[in-house]
Amino acid sequence: MTIQVAESDRLREEDEADRRKLDEDGVKFTTVRYHGMIHDFGLLNGSAEEPAIHSLFEQAARECLGRNGRYRKEGTR
Repeated sequence: MTIQVAESDRLREEDEADRRKLDEDGVKFTTVRYHGMIHDFGLLNGSAEEPAIHSLFEQAARECLGRNGRYRKEGTR
């Protein structure tokens, strides 16, 4: 599982608490923090050309598609 977070997210403290809980529960995950970004940065049209936005969606697509380039359900390879 990949968790994507914005450095300047107004919900950052809640996000960090959620990640601590996942870690305590033994859930394996990777966190990607996008520096200089705000909450909902991936959905703002004005920032659509920011490199962090492209990276956000490329990372999510790789996570969803897996190695074979086809959609996979969470927990499958």
